[in-house]
Amino acid sequence: PRCMPSPMRKPLRSGKVLAGRKISASAMAVGARRVGNADLGVGITGVAGPDTSEGKPVGTVYVALADEKRVWVKKIDTREGAVDREYIRYLATSHALDLVRRQYPQLKMVVSESCIEYTKFGAADGVVNAGRLSHEIIGDLNGGMCAFYDWNLLLDETGGPNHVGNLCHAPFLYDRQHKELLPQLIQKHFYHFAHFVEPGAKRIAFSKYTDELDVTAVQNPDGKIVIVILNRSEGCLSVVLRLQEHIVPLQVEAQSICTGVIV
Repeated sequence: PRCMPSPMRKPLRSGKVLAGRKISASAMAVGARRVGNADLGVGITGVAGPDTSEGKPVGTVYVALADEKRVWVKKIDTREGAVDREYIRYLATSHALDLVRRQYPQLKMVVSESCIEYTKFGAADGVVNAGRLSHEIIGDLNGGMCAFYDWNLLLDETGGPNHVGNLCHAPFLYDRQHKELLPQLIQKHFYHFAHFVEPGAKRIAFSKYTDELDVTAVQNPDGKIVIVILNRSEGCLSVVLRLQEHIVPLQVEAQSICTGVIV
């Protein structure tokens, strides 16, 4: 996809320059920057499906970045067959992060308030919730994020306390009645990132054959290469790690996360 820098005012006033959803993405980015009193604003709009919209096919997305003087717009066409709403949204946010990173490489992007809200996702399935958050972390890292902070480290057994009732998941829950600390699967997922990806690591390119796998790869300052693989599907998936002439086949179990280190 190509990024199109433009003076801020022209894209918003001239339909010949930007039309339809391009204008919407630009206006959203400018508005987000203004309302948030921020240096930068990002806007995302498009067709996540399942139906087409305004003649645009499912998977057509526009992301925009606005600063004080300019607006950049990127059109994203997901590959044929990528019609899953969640996957399209995942691609859109990854491209938005990447747009910020490329236009402002000197900035460090940090996720500061991440969590799994029970009001959105429910509290019953810890395996699915752990997969959701690891999916988000991998997408953020691939988009250019350099740090990730969970909103909560320890909550009670209900996911609180919370004065507005917005209960959340956490790496550790505490059963107040039985006075028992309850480690959650999500803290084991965090281990794969916090233990193996070292400060100063650099993201490196990779390829994959299916959208059912989430992958990120980095090279640590000591030269070791780290690959984190997440399989959120309900079936075991085959993977072949290939680095130059070296090939290693492996199986990634259903709904699991694994990490490989190449020394």
